[in-house]
Amino acid sequence: MHERFSHFKPGVGKRTHLASTALLWTVAGAILMVRGWMILSEAGFLWCLVVALGFGLLKSTILLDRVARRAVTRIQRFGERTCIGAVYSWKTWALVLAMICMGIIVRRVSLPPPLVGTVVFAIGFSLLLSSRHGWSAWRDYPEKTEII
Repeated sequence: MHERFSHFKPGVGKRTHLASTALLWTVAGAILMVRGWMILSEAGFLWCLVVALGFGLLKSTILLDRVARRAVTRIQRFGERTCIGAVYSWKTWALVLAMICMGIIVRRVSLPPPLVGTVVFAIGFSLLLSSRHGWSAWRDYPEKTEII
C-alpha cells in the first residue's frame, strides 16, 4: 500500500485475525443451524436433525477442518498490523460469496423443505464444529504480542 494511505489501512494483529476467522465461522454456522432448525420444525421433520448432524460431522472432518487449519496457518504467517480483510485470500472470499449465492438460490428454488432444512443445518453444524481450530489458535496465541 502506498505510504501516504497506509494510515487508513484497518491493520490488526494476528490474534485479532484468529478471533475474526473463528467468530465468522461460528456466527455463520449458528445462523445456518437456526435457519435449518426453523425449516425442519415448520415442516414437522425435526428427526432430520439426526441426519444433518451426521452429515455436518462428516463434512467438518473430511473438508472444513483442513480448510480451517490452513486459514490458521496462513494467519500465523502474517506480519503485525495486516489488513483485517486479509483474514482470507481473494480466492476464499470469492468462495464465500459463491456459497452465499448458492444459499439464496437453494432457498428460492422449489426443493422439499426437509431436504433444504437438513442441508442448511448440516452446513451450519460443520462450520460451527470446524471453528474450533480458529478458537484454539486464538486462545493459544500470546496476548502480550497483540498490536491493534
